[in-house]
Amino acid sequence: LNDPELNKKYEQLKLNRENISKLMSLNTDEYAAAQSEVAALKKEADQAEKEISLKVSQTNFTGNEKITWQNIQKQLKSNECAIEIMRANLVYQNDSGGTNYTYIIIKNTGAPTLFMIDRPLKWEEEVLTLYRQSIDHKKDEPDLYRRLWKGVSEKIGNVNTVYVSPDGIYNQINLNTLFNAATNKYLLEEKNFHFLTTLRDLIDIRQHPSKAPSNAVLVGNPKFSYDLSQLPQNKQNFGNDLAMRGGFGFVLDELPGTKTEVETIKAKLDKMSVKANLLTEERANEADVKKIKSPDVLHFATHGFFLEDFPEETLAELSK
Repeated sequence: LNDPELNKKYEQLKLNRENISKLMSLNTDEYAAAQSEVAALKKEADQAEKEISLKVSQTNFTGNEKITWQNIQKQLKSNECAIEIMRANLVYQNDSGGTNYTYIIIKNTGAPTLFMIDRPLKWEEEVLTLYRQSIDHKKDEPDLYRRLWKGVSEKIGNVNTVYVSPDGIYNQINLNTLFNAATNKYLLEEKNFHFLTTLRDLIDIRQHPSKAPSNAVLVGNPKFSYDLSQLPQNKQNFGNDLAMRGGFGFVLDELPGTKTEVETIKAKLDKMSVKANLLTEERANEADVKKIKSPDVLHFATHGFFLEDFPEETLAELSK
């Protein structure tokens, strides 16, 4: 877009995302403030992303049509609903701060329904801490469902498919993983979620439905501690890429679950007669990834951040 202010905001967003990745790679024993800085940067990045998306969605490329909730409603089937989540800061009379979460719920008939919650600022950090602990300890935490979804669930009823445009902490939480103690099921088993940047995207999805893929590339379970002495004769094809994985001063954990993930996806694609190329272990490297040419589906299952390239002289030294 020809918008200097928006472009500047986008560049700052990219910088924040890069800094988040770097901070997340640090050991909290080495840098105690890492976690708090990550939380602050994530909040800033999420807000910037929302503002950019809203600006882009309001930019008119083809006409002057204004999108209303009625336009969204026309895209919904009887078993579907759309939810726009909006976060706002609150200031109370005693000058203390809080947060408001508003959920605009649109079904295929009737007027939109609003559901709102006001909470103190510490509520968000409490929820995120509880969520991270449930993941770290591999423990179901029903209180997360109560705090984040129970009230919304009562409003949407028995719809099967839910289109969600998240905001605030909902950008950091996977709703599919919330455990409903009343049904003894995860939300993944109860609802079919589709996450959108803005509900406006639903119109584009309906008007331009995706075609079935004919080919796919699945990348997962990369080797992070590969023995360079065991490289085959064609070492020059990917030796540098393997070598640089150990050159950042920290160790990346292996992800065996991602091997199951990509193999499961490949098995399903095979049944659909979709040609799927699998890149795992030493083949899941930068050189081979750069050879990929416009697949219909490109799926990565690995750590979720990027690292800067090493200078050529450093790469040459690492790959010796």
